Amino acid sequence: MPWTELALLSCVSFFTSALTAVVGAGGGAIMIATLLLFMPPAVAIPFQGMVQLVGAGGRTLLLRRHIAWSILWRIGLFIPPGAALGLWLFQGMSQRTIELLIGSFVLLTLFSGRFRMLGTHEMPLWGFFPLGFAIGALSVTVAVVAMFSGPFMIRKDMNKQAINVTMAAVAVMGHITKIAAFGAIGFRPQQQWQPFMAMMPAILLGTYFGGRILYRMSEEFFMWIFRASLTGLALKLVLWDGLIRPYFGS
Repeated sequence: MPWTELALLSCVSFFTSALTAVVGAGGGAIMIATLLLFMPPAVAIPFQGMVQLVGAGGRTLLLRRHIAWSILWRIGLFIPPGAALGLWLFQGMSQRTIELLIGSFVLLTLFSGRFRMLGTHEMPLWGFFPLGFAIGALSVTVAVVAMFSGPFMIRKDMNKQAINVTMAAVAVMGHITKIAAFGAIGFRPQQQWQPFMAMMPAILLGTYFGGRILYRMSEEFFMWIFRASLTGLALKLVLWDGLIRPYFGS
């Protein structure tokens, strides 16, 4: 890979890692869009998992005392079976359709009081079991797992650090599962050592600076920017990726 491309990927790595360290979502979507400029999807998706695993792992270590374990273990229990069935489950569904469904779902969740029809303003803990299955399935198809899980992390018993690190820990499990799933069908991580080694310092640096910003940010501002980021990403999936790009973007 030319040094100019490595330099660009390193800059994107710093920015996306810092962004995700602050608001918990957004970096993965930007990263996969950038990687697809240089790699085929079968390589870009698991390689994005390798890259994001470094940043998510760093955030998990830095903020580990804030992890919401009652949520994490419920999600983690069903990520592996979800990933195992993910490729089969979505093989007849186009990526555009998946993106439209996810984007619409996130918008509905954010603007409908988070499923008031369930009789509560928050998802009951049992709901994180099927959520884990969905996250596992999506981890091997599209790179919007953090955005998909984000709305459910908005809970009265979770502050900004708990939301951020729990999403990071979920991402760690999802990325490991994604890499293993693609490895089973031919992906070889060692073949991507050059871009990975070039991007890793930028990822760690971005995670560190993003974490410093998160600690200085007020709870109110964090929740505002968190919701705004999820809304913006969901609108991108629905309007640009789902409706505009297939007809006018090519």
